Amino acid sequence: MMKLTSTTSGSNLEPLPQCYCAWGFQNYFKGKIMGRFYYGDIDGKFCVADQNSDDANQFGARESDIINYYVDVDDFDSRQLDALWQEWKPDTPTPDTAEDIHSALEEDDIYCFNGGSLRLGLEIKAALIENNGVCTFAAEM
Repeated sequence: MMKLTSTTSGSNLEPLPQCYCAWGFQNYFKGKIMGRFYYGDIDGKFCVADQNSDDANQFGARESDIINYYVDVDDFDSRQLDALWQEWKPDTPTPDTAEDIHSALEEDDIYCFNGGSLRLGLEIKAALIENNGVCTFAAEM
């Protein structure tokens, strides 16, 4: 994988980290990067070039006419989330409480892992816990 660096003569920018998702870029460039956002019960930014706007479908979300998502606790695919979690932290159980999920979401490397899918799945799970088994959000195309 090629590392991106500044081509501006005399620039004080360091080489970009290995993470090329929107969150890594956003932190590096202080929010000046384009991207597709999702908002509602959960808020965030899809990883640029790595994460499709329909990524939530793998967790049981259903799209409506304008890519509005609705996930309820019965549709949520926890097996998919558990599989992604085990890729990131083998032999560690997937967090079961909203507090533990939010703590995991604070870890820097989670934003880059698996194109952002793990982060999205955890956000959906936390919203299901906090919102009585329902999570709704809209995503930009």
